[in-house]
Amino acid sequence: LAAAGHEAAVFDAALAWFAGLREEADELHFSGSPLRPPEEAVEGRGLGRIETVVPSYSVDLGQLSPSGELDPVLSANARQQLRRAFRQFERGGPLQLSEARTTGEALDFFAGLKMLHCASWERRGRAHAFTRAFFEPFHRLLIERSFTEDGVQLLKATVGDRVIGYLYNFRLGTRIYAYQSGFADADRRERPGIVTHALAVRHAFRSGAGVYDLMAGRNRLKESLATRCEPMLWQIFQQPRLAFRLEHLGRRLKHALHLQKPLWPAQQTDRENCPALPARG
Repeated sequence: LAAAGHEAAVFDAALAWFAGLREEADELHFSGSPLRPPEEAVEGRGLGRIETVVPSYSVDLGQLSPSGELDPVLSANARQQLRRAFRQFERGGPLQLSEARTTGEALDFFAGLKMLHCASWERRGRAHAFTRAFFEPFHRLLIERSFTEDGVQLLKATVGDRVIGYLYNFRLGTRIYAYQSGFADADRRERPGIVTHALAVRHAFRSGAGVYDLMAGRNRLKESLATRCEPMLWQIFQQPRLAFRLEHLGRRLKHALHLQKPLWPAQQTDRENCPALPARG
């Protein structure tokens, strides 16, 4: 963690500290940072670097309609699909979004999110966030300690008496971070994800937030809603070890068509630049 405005200085100090640990540490990982230290701070200290660039999406709430609707920032196709998704659910009753008002209610929402999240990922045969043993106790404790300070936000979307989705968000200043979710998506004809996020975007706008941050990771929902895309970096800094040089050489030989030069001391992989967002209006 670094105080606002001092991120680059803290990053540089961390690299200087790591460079001094020649025989005591092999790698230093920085995950999900928009900062990329200059060559002199890394290669100039004899370190190697592997980086993965992932697009990060957000919605500028200042571009929404006066009532907080997404229409002005959506493409014609996305706008049509969102309206169709809303109509599909509204056949079963009124759509509503509620925010947990107490710590106990927030923990209940989190439990509901877990149930939907796990069911959704297991239907697809994929590992989910709750597979990691530390995840649930850590976040339950975080909710218990941060809820009364407005650091976390738990939302529930319903159609009549039916729950269609939960969102677990972080809140810092005027920015809402959409961190984790659980959706009732067993029926492939329904799109609870985009409907729940659309309701949450409207809620954030009406609550005075300035940005609804969909965070890193590329998917169609984020591309449909976002007004901005920027690169986020996962970086590994390495001591100048022969083993790392051989590892990089192996990757270069195996993926020669996909990897970028130089091989050493800087190695870059999976450089997924931000895709062009759909035309709006």
